[in-house]
Amino acid sequence: MQDQRLGKEIRAYQADQFLLEKYRDAESGYLSLIEAREKALRKWSLLQQGIYLFEILLTYLVAVIEFRRGAIAVGAFLMYVGASQELFQVVRDIFDNFVEMSLVTGYYQDYLDYMNLKETMSAAAAEADIPKDRTGSLEFKNVSFTYPGQTEPAVRNVSFVIRPDEKAAFVGDNGAGKTTLIKLMLRLYDPTEGMIFYDGVDIRKYGYADYLKLFSCAFQDFRIFSYSLKENICFDDENPEKLQDVIDKTMLDRVIQKCPDGVDTYLGKAFSERSVELSGGEQQSVAIARAFYKDGRIAVFDEPTAALDPMKEHAAYEELNDFCEGRMAVFVSHRMGSTIFCNKIFVLDEGRIVEEGDHSSLMEAKGLYYDMYEDQACYYR
Repeated sequence: MQDQRLGKEIRAYQADQFLLEKYRDAESGYLSLIEAREKALRKWSLLQQGIYLFEILLTYLVAVIEFRRGAIAVGAFLMYVGASQELFQVVRDIFDNFVEMSLVTGYYQDYLDYMNLKETMSAAAAEADIPKDRTGSLEFKNVSFTYPGQTEPAVRNVSFVIRPDEKAAFVGDNGAGKTTLIKLMLRLYDPTEGMIFYDGVDIRKYGYADYLKLFSCAFQDFRIFSYSLKENICFDDENPEKLQDVIDKTMLDRVIQKCPDGVDTYLGKAFSERSVELSGGEQQSVAIARAFYKDGRIAVFDEPTAALDPMKEHAAYEELNDFCEGRMAVFVSHRMGSTIFCNKIFVLDEGRIVEEGDHSSLMEAKGLYYDMYEDQACYYR
């Protein structure tokens, strides 16, 4: 209900009443929880008031009896009354703190559950160093992976090698396992079975942060942050000359022309009235520029041109090809035309690699890759 990107669907499908009902149902459930908790707190409050009344009555009763007997003077009587009020204040503070603790216990338990989660990625100490003078080969060996909560593996017994100067592509239908291989490659997940090697070393033996520094990535589900255009590309590593070079290579000149403050213009309407809203293709250009700026040894592009028009897509792939020259590159794409310049193409089906080769050899084999290519090509003839 607060995400502008959903506005088109809400209006086009007149889903406003549907969302309001969902909101009211959630609100009703939440208020019921609050009401149940308030009832419990009221019991404590009544107990607290009861103790207070008992304490006051007992104090006054004893003081009056002793005063009538002549055992205490008026000053002592007032002292006892004052002392009883101080005692009540202490008891009330104890109960108030107890009630406050009961209010935050549920939230604190969530915090404890989160903090007790085991860190499996970055907690272990590095056992090997990333080679500084070269790019190593990347090898998957009998890798299988099942997402948490799922029963069927997303990838099954996958093995392949990508050498330092090779450009590789993963192609296949939706759900074939292409993006999962990228996630495993970046160690966003560890394999359920099998091992992944970089430069002949299990990637789990490298320092997690050092290993991630190897990669320049542009993801299919990239995100643009509500910061300036420059910060979206550079983050905290600003180099004006390098930034300008990346802008020249990624066709961001047109984007900058519509920005009132140049590269310092904020993106999105969250924090600045002088900000701009970029189109899907423009945002994708920013995501590609982000990958170019990082300049990692291994380039990973998961559907990097899905939001671009055909002309810009063609230009973008030429830029990607130039950027990847001399470095390892991995592409994921549904568009067969984007794989022609790759040295290796891995064809996936139901989580398995069923074909491997370059474009020419796979076309000659007339297998799944050939069928996919021809199915797409027929619409352009």
